Amino acid sequence: MNSHKLALALRVFIVVAICSRSSYGPAQSSTAQTYPLITPEAYERILDLAFAHEQPSPKQLQYSMVLRFMTSTHAESEVVISVFTNGSIQENFWQISGQSAWNAANDYIQKNSGNTDVEQIAKLIQTQRRLISVRPDQVTLWYSDLLKSMRRSTAQLQEETALFKKTGETPVYLDGSTYELWLDQGLTNVHWTVMDEEVDDTNPTGHSAIARWMNEVRRYALERATK
Repeated sequence: MNSHKLALALRVFIVVAICSRSSYGPAQSSTAQTYPLITPEAYERILDLAFAHEQPSPKQLQYSMVLRFMTSTHAESEVVISVFTNGSIQENFWQISGQSAWNAANDYIQKNSGNTDVEQIAKLIQTQRRLISVRPDQVTLWYSDLLKSMRRSTAQLQEETALFKKTGETPVYLDGSTYELWLDQGLTNVHWTVMDEEVDDTNPTGHSAIARWMNEVRRYALERATK
């Protein structure tokens, strides 16, 4: 891990328990809040509406990969890759323009006496959808690398569990991005969420193998998405 990234991850000695915190949403708020921040569940529903896209029929779809990025310094974004049984591929890059969904939701809550109207908040959020030109062999490579990154991330969890049992240490990110992944293939659905280093627009970063893989795909999307 680069030295300038090490500040984001601290090894903390755990004596009794880890103080719980939400793994969703940026940890940012410079002003006092009159009402509680948006809940993780409501934040997810808002993003589902903001990034809403037509779902192909299961009979038409070979598999799909959805990569969602919820960051503390950038607007949220999502990459959707669909591989169809006829061999065709569709890839879309969604990005929220202007105010982030996180900030828009919390501004709405403060202005409306703590009310959380998910549908109304979603209407306030502006999104931009861009198509991405991608070769079939590139998607095949991504799929293969995704499966490898899942195995590596699982091994990392085992290593962290062993370290915690031995020394009481666990990695904690003071500020960063929440990475969320869905893989749908036939009767199998994989959903993975991890808090990791902050998203970087130019270089793939991340402690988790899943986060590194997602950042590589996101960088490709940013470079090749239609204007």
